[in-house]
Amino acid sequence: MFFIGIIYASFAQSPLIEVTAEVDQSVITIGDRITYTLKIKHDKDLRIEEPGPGANLGMFEIKDYEIHDPVEEDGIVSEQYDYTISVFDTGKFVIPPFPVAFFPSDTSKEYQIIKSDPIEITVESVLKAEDTNIKDIKPPVLTPINYT
Repeated sequence: MFFIGIIYASFAQSPLIEVTAEVDQSVITIGDRITYTLKIKHDKDLRIEEPGPGANLGMFEIKDYEIHDPVEEDGIVSEQYDYTISVFDTGKFVIPPFPVAFFPSDTSKEYQIIKSDPIEITVESVLKAEDTNIKDIKPPVLTPINYT
């Protein structure tokens, strides 16, 4: 499992927020679906702008997403968002940093943004090296016409 995280905390009495992103596979073949998980842990006093289904994940297409219910423990709220993604090209691709907007309090109108680190995914071809000679399709078969 590939895992990246960021913690945001200032020296003054700023609230804590942590954003982590991970994928279940970092090497896939064309069309494979992988799960990109975004986890946000923050003080219960922070207001988080919920990431939606239209997130920008670079060249990856979002096929499905799931928003888990927040869990609060000892004043820390944990939120998790799972995106099922896929790509239809070969090479190395990067899931860009995922921005999460947060407000220092429920009444605050000014927000700050924290981003996850980018994640690199390698997409390999389903063809093997010996399969480079691709054959053409066969022509249609003509059937004799029977008028009886």
